[in-house]
Amino acid sequence: MTPKAHRAPVTERALMQRLNRALAKEGRLLRTQRSVDYRGRRLYRSPELGRFFVVDVNRSIVVDKKVDLEELGRELGVLNAWEDVSE
Repeated sequence: MTPKAHRAPVTERALMQRLNRALAKEGRLLRTQRSVDYRGRRLYRSPELGRFFVVDVNRSIVVDKKVDLEELGRELGVLNAWEDVSE
């Protein structure tokens, strides 16, 4: 069996909630931008932000663009080694 088979799945939504609880302590918030056109294609209003970005709520500015959820989760310690992000 592969090592990935032993990992517990964590949904993006659950990881976002974990990240927002951790980021709230620093006065930050993880946001997502979603938009779908009439053909069902995924479009973003602001491509330079990416799908996920972090906002400093005290200063109302974007502090991190094009955030990788799994990477940030591991960096902040909210995603354990035995967990894997599932969509």
